[in-house]
Amino acid sequence: MVCINRKLFFLSFLFITTATRCMETNNSKFTLNSPENRLELASKLVEDCETLIYPFYRENHGLALNSHYSRIEALKGKDISGYSVLGFAAIAIKIYPSKAFKPDITIYPEHAPYDDRKKFIKALRERGWKPTPKDIELALIVEKEAGIISHNGRSDLFD
Repeated sequence: MVCINRKLFFLSFLFITTATRCMETNNSKFTLNSPENRLELASKLVEDCETLIYPFYRENHGLALNSHYSRIEALKGKDISGYSVLGFAAIAIKIYPSKAFKPDITIYPEHAPYDDRKKFIKALRERGWKPTPKDIELALIVEKEAGIISHNGRSDLFD
């Protein structure tokens, strides 16, 4: 019994320190100067906080909502250069780069389907996640790329 309690304490401590490290050591600026640089900019933040991989790659969305939800939940309410995990979900790409990826040859990134991103964001919102103003700004850029017209400056991804 004591051994189990120590393991639980250690695991909870690990998750808390990981989330804190992600917020404290990250000096990167995450701004979307153009739609083309989203992968490069998000990658800078993911280097400091591996948990951000879960919302950023579409293939991980099932894991992020199920078996690995506790990892991203540790980031709930955290500010990552003005963005939340919802911002990363808004710009999600389809798959994690494979070892066969070649920068000058492979066409990449392939953006995750808009409906998949919306479904994932909706699932997070149902769990109490709230977008930051920068998340909404980013969502409006994503929607413009997808040809979706916003009504009164409101984001379809977050409604």
